[in-house]
Amino acid sequence: MAEKIFAELGSSPSALDDKAAHEEFRGKLNAVNLEEMAKKLDVAVPTLDEMFMALAKPGRDPREELPPPIFKKGVLKLEDLQPGMELKARS
Repeated sequence: MAEKIFAELGSSPSALDDKAAHEEFRGKLNAVNLEEMAKKLDVAVPTLDEMFMALAKPGRDPREELPPPIFKKGVLKLEDLQPGMELKARS
């Protein structure tokens, strides 16, 4: 699907590696009518929107926006877990 998006916008994946080319590519992404492109590519609008966001910010790690994990002292690897242990978690 990403290859089809690049083709539709007259670009290539190498645009993600060059800052100037990437800025131009992002401009093209912002100018696209999502509904029309989704129909043309036979993909759901939310899926295409997610792909556009990923292509606009390649290498973005969504975990950066999440709170850090809660670690229990002494439990650093899987082997440190014992039957019956209770650990706190965040959802």
